Amino acid sequence: MTGRPSIPWWLGPSLLITAAACLVASVTPMRARAGARDLEVLTVRADDGTDPQSEACFAGVRRGLRRTPDVHLQNLSREVAERRAGAPLDGFIDWPRERLATIAPGSNGTLDALVVIDCRPGARSLDAVALAGTGGLASATLQRLSLRELPVGVAAERFAGRVLVEWQWRGFSP
Repeated sequence: MTGRPSIPWWLGPSLLITAAACLVASVTPMRARAGARDLEVLTVRADDGTDPQSEACFAGVRRGLRRTPDVHLQNLSREVAERRAGAPLDGFIDWPRERLATIAPGSNGTLDALVVIDCRPGARSLDAVALAGTGGLASATLQRLSLRELPVGVAAERFAGRVLVEWQWRGFSP
């Protein structure tokens, strides 16, 4: 006997594999999943609803928002949003946070973000605001995206969707 404890041959590699798996799990970034709750997002289409190109663009931005499986999208009509805000949505890109928050009152903490989108490919413009953050809309952070004099097509729609969804995930805690 040499004084070394005898361990089974398979225990050494098993411990090494377990340690490696723990290390990988501890450094791999993951979306917040405490409580396994999806990100609840209310979207509003701000254009007048008469242009088929604008409708397709709005749908494209929403597709970009849905690229993450943990996002649940709800729709709110322009008319309801205007009634709640007490004003037409024209110029919403410059509205303060408090005024935008009136569009989604009484969410009781179940709504994580409000996204208002005005996409007008014919005018070569896409405006969007995201009111998102932990603690409900009353304490949310306001982010603005305005694309001007650019071709508004699939690439711009994807870009807007990705930017908006990233803004919503930042600071999200279910």
